[in-house]
Amino acid sequence: MARHGPTGRADDGGRVDRLLRLRSGVGPAGRHECARSDPVAGRGSLAAPGTTGRTTARITAGLFGGIVGARVLAGALDGVLGWRGVYALSALLTVVVHWMLRRLPEPPIRREPGYRTLLASLVPLMRDERGLRRAAGTAATGFAAFNIFWTAVTLYVTGPAHHWTTTGAGLLGLVGIVGTGTVLSVGRHLDQGRHRMLAVGASATMALSLVIAGLGGASVIALVLGAILLDSGALVSNVANQTHALRQKPEARARLNTLYMTTYFVAGSVGSAVGALLFEQVGWLTTSLVAAALATLGAIRALKA
Repeated sequence: MARHGPTGRADDGGRVDRLLRLRSGVGPAGRHECARSDPVAGRGSLAAPGTTGRTTARITAGLFGGIVGARVLAGALDGVLGWRGVYALSALLTVVVHWMLRRLPEPPIRREPGYRTLLASLVPLMRDERGLRRAAGTAATGFAAFNIFWTAVTLYVTGPAHHWTTTGAGLLGLVGIVGTGTVLSVGRHLDQGRHRMLAVGASATMALSLVIAGLGGASVIALVLGAILLDSGALVSNVANQTHALRQKPEARARLNTLYMTTYFVAGSVGSAVGALLFEQVGWLTTSLVAAALATLGAIRALKA
């Protein structure tokens, strides 16, 4: 059984088992989030001129509803099936999603360079498009902070500080549904060219949420409020920055999206790993403040975009 000191640090005893249970909850959600990039890029390319922001926001809201549902369902099923059962169910659902994707209509066929040529063009594209680098870097910083929180908070609330079950920890993710309504409200503003204002505001909201959750970690109300603000900020940040990135070179939207999402998810993966390590070494408060510092860095980057 893992032991925690006064600072909320975890000893090694039960950490591996709890991390596996954490991954069974966040893992399926993460995989659904990975699937998000293709419909955004595909539907964005079919959007009418001047509606890219609203289109991206609607797709993101719908997909995030699925992500939140996966997070909550996985946490609830963990108590019944165990983490292995949750992963088995996730694998089955992935097969179903694959079958459904094959039934989608194909977009109009266009003459494109060969696949190797497109791959070779990615590095020069990233080098040449300053707006893409700024947008991807800002969103990636925020997503790293987001994953630090969600990795550490599950370890925190299932430890001696709160003694929640993994099912209860999964239900905490349900508050993220508020972010769906938030992101739907920003699409029109993106189409009016307010990317920078939204990106800065979203990153600042994330930083504030992490300070609230960190300093008020002993209070369930503070944790829930922090989670609501964090999820809302992360969604708005991603939609604002992704919309801006895809506008840099419309004829290369798919490649822009590839570079954006690769940067985004690499940062998120690093954030998940860092979140677990930080919580083990320095406890809840310091982990939250490190994530807040990252979100603040994202706000600073957005100001310079």
